[in-house]
Amino acid sequence: MILDQEKITRIKRLLKVKPKGLTISEISHNLKINRNSVAKYLEILLITGHVEMKMYGNAKMYYLSNRVPISSMFKFANELILVLDSDMRVVEANDNFFSYFPVRKEDLIGSIISTSPINSGDGFRLDDLARSAIETGEISHEIALTRDGTVTCLYVKVLPSVFDDGATGTTFLFEDVTGKKEVEERLRVSEAKYRAIVENQTEMVNRFDKDLNLLFVNPAITRYFGLEEKDLVGKSILDSIPAQERDLVESRIRSLTPGNPLCIIEHRSFDKKEECHWHQWAIQALFNDRGILVEYQGVGRDITEQKKSAEAILIKNFALASSLNGIGIADLSGNVTYVNSAFLAMFGYDHEGDVLGKPIHIFSHSDAKASGDILEVWRSLKERGWWSGEVLARTRGDKSFNAILNASVVRDPSGVPLCMMASFIDISDIKKAREELRMKDTAIETSLTSMAIFDRDFRLIYANNSCLSEFNLSFNSIQGKMAADIISQFEEIDPPLDEVFSLIKKAGKWSGEMSVTMPGGEKKHFNASIRCSFDEAGTILYTLFSLVNITEFRNIETALKSSRQKLSETIEFMPDPTYIIDKDHRVIAWNRALEILTGVERGEVLGKKDFRNAFSFFGDERPVLVDILDLPPHELANKYPKVRRFGDSVYIESFVSAMNGGKGAFLWGKASALTDHEGRSIGAIESIRDISAWKRARESLRKMDATGIAVATPLEEEKQKVETLSRMRQELESILDLMEEAVLLTDKSGMILWANERFVELVNGDRQIVLGAPLSTFFPADERQILACSPGETMLRITLIPLTGNSGVPVEARTAGIPLGDERVVILQKIPS
Repeated sequence: MILDQEKITRIKRLLKVKPKGLTISEISHNLKINRNSVAKYLEILLITGHVEMKMYGNAKMYYLSNRVPISSMFKFANELILVLDSDMRVVEANDNFFSYFPVRKEDLIGSIISTSPINSGDGFRLDDLARSAIETGEISHEIALTRDGTVTCLYVKVLPSVFDDGATGTTFLFEDVTGKKEVEERLRVSEAKYRAIVENQTEMVNRFDKDLNLLFVNPAITRYFGLEEKDLVGKSILDSIPAQERDLVESRIRSLTPGNPLCIIEHRSFDKKEECHWHQWAIQALFNDRGILVEYQGVGRDITEQKKSAEAILIKNFALASSLNGIGIADLSGNVTYVNSAFLAMFGYDHEGDVLGKPIHIFSHSDAKASGDILEVWRSLKERGWWSGEVLARTRGDKSFNAILNASVVRDPSGVPLCMMASFIDISDIKKAREELRMKDTAIETSLTSMAIFDRDFRLIYANNSCLSEFNLSFNSIQGKMAADIISQFEEIDPPLDEVFSLIKKAGKWSGEMSVTMPGGEKKHFNASIRCSFDEAGTILYTLFSLVNITEFRNIETALKSSRQKLSETIEFMPDPTYIIDKDHRVIAWNRALEILTGVERGEVLGKKDFRNAFSFFGDERPVLVDILDLPPHELANKYPKVRRFGDSVYIESFVSAMNGGKGAFLWGKASALTDHEGRSIGAIESIRDISAWKRARESLRKMDATGIAVATPLEEEKQKVETLSRMRQELESILDLMEEAVLLTDKSGMILWANERFVELVNGDRQIVLGAPLSTFFPADERQILACSPGETMLRITLIPLTGNSGVPVEARTAGIPLGDERVVILQKIPS
């Protein structure tokens, strides 16, 4: 048939706008050309490579061929290109090919490839590859060539080709993959080394995907868990972790980012025997170049033994830190390396930074006696390794206190000295109590603090020598025994330990007084402090018992309580009108006698500054004494000649004509400043007494003296003055007992000497229990803050713990000092909820 180029062009244009292809019938219909003619034209285009055909069932679909002329490929291809015709003759090759192979273009083009030296190599022939491609279609092959003495590797792709004239042939595409092969080889070697390291090391190594499922585990993991690799791969890493810890572990892993790809995680793990171990894992997230997570890798180890060691250290540290004794540690050169809170409080320091790194001689504070004691202890430690005895120590504020000191050199198991340890017990209060009761001047027998530690099951794991000696026990006889088995050896313990343990399990701590009846009936009293330590999961790790023998002190305290109770009952009916103001001149106490004198009830003036109207009946005949306490002596003498000053007090005797219905009365008055232990004013107290009867009696005595009857001697007057001052001290406690707030009186060590009924009610206790108890009984977390606070200076927000063990009661506290004494008043007010 005669070809019609115009129809062929029309067919190609139609196929171009119909890229999904057309059948012969569809082309014939669209172009209005005979179907047989269309079929012949398509056969020609198919042979020449301009179209392609695919079978869909019985239908033939024709598409316009997407091809690039080989001559165009030569211009931009990076590969080495060689083209052969069906006779294996070289048709074309690009410049890259001739640059790589040692053959000239004019020698190669047009020649049979089998005649060229490049046709054959190590295990290949190009003409054989061309024939295989013609027969089977596209093939790929790797060949090795020696070029300039170096073996190179080429990746060859052989493609069957159709030329523009319809003739067939083959096209070779060569790619030099020598560099890739070298990289692959290095990676293979590197991976082999990595695998050898991972599989042979003792630490556990794993890899897991972003769903936390294991992809790889090394032999160390399979040995540790006693499982095979196939039993672990594909399982979640969370399977062996306790349920309560899984969320925390997963959240830590999920938090890793390209900027922070590494984290350290510690958690418990169970092996196939359900035994619990502690693991530490270093988890690294692996990201690709685009910051997308690929997988995780972990390196872990068993740290169970380290955890047990850490718990043991924690127990010892807790015992030291919570000891009632002041404990200090110094290196072998005598420089302080550790002090507990009791030590800081005992020596008057606020922060451990004030003493750490300092030589132990600083605690003498330039006092010759204290310096000599320190030198003696130092010499004994060097020569004998220990020292024990009573010392007179000095605080940072240059106050002295008596203490029992036990010092020793701490050595390692081989006997090599490590450091020096000193334990102080402040016995000043005990010595003071003995002096007050005028007991014999024999040294008080002071026991060291008894300490015992029980594990989470309340089995004894430690007891110090003081504890063993105090209760006549040997360590071998009680080690590992339950607390209930140990206490069964005593006749009675009050309160029962079952009740105490119940409170401990709820609150984690308990403190108070405990009595123990020994075999034989001897009863001992102790100040007891029991505290628990918990792990991160809130489980009790151990319980520490600290016991200080206060039997003798309790007997003395009982006698003091009895005397103080009688005194308090007497003061309750004090007849002198008395009131107290604070440093802001607000009334804080106003007794019943003063209500009767002034006709003003307590509720009208408490908390107010404008109380002077209550004394309007004074007129100009006498001032309100608390208003003139601060006047200089010359100004006081000029303005108020009737007023006399003695020390911190002012006195006045005056006739007030408005009293007794205009008949008048003689009033004696006294006002004294109230100061804290540093001498700062925190308020004032004024008492008033009607001495009209006394005046009349004195006038009678004067007349009797005129008739020859003896009058009172100056000695008797001095005695009366002392009695008056003593009575005024008693009146103070009576006034405090009338206050609406809870009030207590403590000595400088924190022992409660007196408390009003409001405080006894607030703590849900009994007066006999409250009096003599330490502040720590009711303020376990705030005792030191109360004692350290300057009286009258700060309003404290603290928590009070009732004796019933109920939840804490938030209160506001303010303190005041007592003139001529070391006691302090603590006034408490509940904070509204």
